[in-house]
Amino acid sequence: MKKSFTRKLWKVMKLCALQWIIALTFVGASIAHNVGAQVLDQEISLTLTGVPFEEALHQIQDLTNVKFFYSPAQLMGEAPVTIQIDGWTLGEVLEGLLRQRGIEYRVHEKEAIITLRKVVNGSESVQDEGTMAGRGKGLSTERG
Repeated sequence: MKKSFTRKLWKVMKLCALQWIIALTFVGASIAHNVGAQVLDQEISLTLTGVPFEEALHQIQDLTNVKFFYSPAQLMGEAPVTIQIDGWTLGEVLEGLLRQRGIEYRVHEKEAIITLRKVVNGSESVQDEGTMAGRGKGLSTERG
């Protein structure tokens, strides 16, 4: 009777140990995974014509599940967006869309949040219109 109980107990202990090892392996892998790179490496395809800048940000936010935080007062008066992209990474889109407007961004990796900030620099002029060349796709802004 005692032998049977110890065998059962031993089997239960081995099963619990195995489950702990599997759980720790998954936890370690998820901690080691670089979320920030994953956020900016998401590929997106999008076509917008003459859309207000904030609406373009909302469209990108919906496609990528990344939240944008910004002060609406800082981004007020931005030119409408005309964009046609296919298979660009989020990082490429943000560089093309924000740099020409003098807007910096910072990625908060753990929360999948990107904060935007308008850079005011008297010595540099921010382009109102521009295109982003590369891989045969277009990205431009229009003055409305």
